[in-house]
Amino acid sequence: MTNQALAGVELAGIKKIDVGPVALGLGVRLGGHGIAQWFDSTGEAPPRRASTGRVGPVLGLDVPVGRSVLALSGGTDVQLYQRFDAITRTSNLESTVLPTFSLEWVHYVR
Repeated sequence: MTNQALAGVELAGIKKIDVGPVALGLGVRLGGHGIAQWFDSTGEAPPRRASTGRVGPVLGLDVPVGRSVLALSGGTDVQLYQRFDAITRTSNLESTVLPTFSLEWVHYVR
Protein backbone atom coordinates (compact mmCIF):
# COMPACT_ATOMS: atom_id res chain seq x y z
CA MET A 1 0.00 0.00 0.00
CA THR A 2 1.23 3.50 -0.83
CA ASN A 3 0.68 6.45 1.49
CA GLN A 4 1.20 10.02 0.33
CA ALA A 5 1.09 13.49 1.91
CA LEU A 6 1.11 16.71 -0.10
CA ALA A 7 1.54 20.30 1.08
CA GLY A 8 1.81 23.31 -1.18
CA VAL A 9 1.40 26.99 -1.70
CA GLU A 10 0.21 28.99 -4.71
CA LEU A 11 0.37 32.67 -5.50
CA ALA A 12 -1.34 34.46 -8.39
CA GLY A 13 -1.11 37.98 -9.70
CA ILE A 14 -4.24 38.83 -11.68
CA LYS A 15 -5.30 42.10 -13.35
CA LYS A 16 -9.09 42.39 -13.43
CA ILE A 17 -11.06 44.59 -15.82
CA ASP A 18 -14.75 45.38 -15.36
CA VAL A 19 -16.79 44.61 -18.47
CA GLY A 20 -20.39 45.45 -17.74
CA PRO A 21 -21.61 43.47 -14.74
CA VAL A 22 -18.71 40.95 -14.83
CA ALA A 23 -14.95 41.21 -14.37
CA LEU A 24 -12.40 39.52 -16.64
CA GLY A 25 -8.95 38.68 -15.31
CA LEU A 26 -5.57 37.83 -16.81
CA GLY A 27 -2.49 36.94 -14.82
CA VAL A 28 0.24 34.54 -13.81
CA ARG A 29 0.10 31.79 -11.18
CA LEU A 30 3.11 30.13 -9.53
CA GLY A 31 3.41 27.61 -6.77
CA GLY A 32 5.38 24.88 -5.11
CA HIS A 33 4.52 21.57 -3.48
CA GLY A 34 6.27 19.13 -1.18
CA ILE A 35 5.37 15.46 -1.42
CA ALA A 36 6.15 12.63 0.99
CA GLN A 37 5.52 8.96 0.15
CA TRP A 38 5.90 5.85 2.26
CA PHE A 39 5.07 2.26 1.52
CA ASP A 40 3.71 -0.75 3.41
CA SER A 41 5.39 -3.72 1.75
CA THR A 42 7.37 -6.84 2.47
CA GLY A 43 10.09 -5.81 0.01
CA GLU A 44 12.57 -2.96 0.00
CA ALA A 45 10.69 0.32 -0.42
CA PRO A 46 12.22 3.20 1.53
CA PRO A 47 10.19 6.37 2.04
CA ARG A 48 10.89 9.22 -0.33
CA ARG A 49 10.33 12.96 -0.56
CA ALA A 50 10.01 15.20 -3.61
CA SER A 51 9.24 18.79 -4.48
CA THR A 52 7.69 20.39 -7.53
CA GLY A 53 7.32 23.91 -8.85
CA ARG A 54 4.68 25.23 -11.23
CA VAL A 55 4.11 28.37 -13.25
CA GLY A 56 1.56 29.38 -15.88
CA PRO A 57 -0.98 31.88 -17.18
CA VAL A 58 -4.44 32.17 -15.66
CA LEU A 59 -7.70 33.58 -17.05
CA GLY A 60 -10.60 34.50 -14.81
CA LEU A 61 -14.24 35.53 -14.86
CA ASP A 62 -16.01 37.02 -11.81
CA VAL A 63 -19.81 37.12 -11.84
CA PRO A 64 -21.62 39.03 -9.06
CA VAL A 65 -24.57 37.26 -7.44
CA GLY A 66 -26.16 39.57 -4.87
CA ARG A 67 -23.55 40.16 -2.13
CA SER A 68 -21.51 37.22 -3.43
CA VAL A 69 -19.17 36.61 -6.34
CA LEU A 70 -18.89 33.43 -8.39
CA ALA A 71 -15.26 33.28 -9.59
CA LEU A 72 -14.20 30.93 -12.39
CA SER A 73 -10.56 30.61 -13.41
CA GLY A 74 -8.49 28.33 -15.56
CA GLY A 75 -5.17 28.06 -17.28
CA THR A 76 -2.26 25.84 -18.14
CA ASP A 77 0.59 25.27 -15.70
CA VAL A 78 4.02 23.88 -16.44
CA GLN A 79 5.08 21.64 -13.55
CA LEU A 80 8.81 21.05 -12.99
CA TYR A 81 10.14 18.15 -10.94
CA GLN A 82 13.17 15.91 -10.42
CA ARG A 83 12.58 12.35 -11.64
CA PHE A 84 14.74 9.61 -10.15
CA ASP A 85 15.53 6.53 -12.23
CA ALA A 86 16.03 3.62 -9.83
CA ILE A 87 17.80 1.48 -12.44
CA THR A 88 20.48 3.98 -13.50
CA ARG A 89 20.45 5.74 -10.07
CA THR A 90 20.31 9.17 -11.77
CA SER A 91 17.84 12.05 -11.61
CA ASN A 92 16.68 14.39 -14.35
CA LEU A 93 14.67 17.61 -14.37
CA GLU A 94 11.40 16.97 -16.20
CA SER A 95 8.27 18.94 -16.94
CA THR A 96 4.57 18.27 -17.44
CA VAL A 97 1.84 20.57 -18.77
CA LEU A 98 -1.26 20.56 -16.56
CA PRO A 99 -4.64 22.15 -17.27
CA THR A 100 -6.05 23.93 -14.20
CA PHE A 101 -9.56 24.99 -13.27
CA SER A 102 -11.06 26.47 -10.13
CA LEU A 103 -14.51 27.54 -9.03
CA GLU A 104 -14.88 29.79 -5.98
CA TRP A 105 -17.82 31.31 -4.18
CA VAL A 106 -17.02 34.47 -2.18
CA HIS A 107 -19.62 36.04 0.10
CA TYR A 108 -19.09 39.54 1.47
CA VAL A 109 -20.21 40.20 5.05
CA ARG A 110 -20.56 43.70 6.48
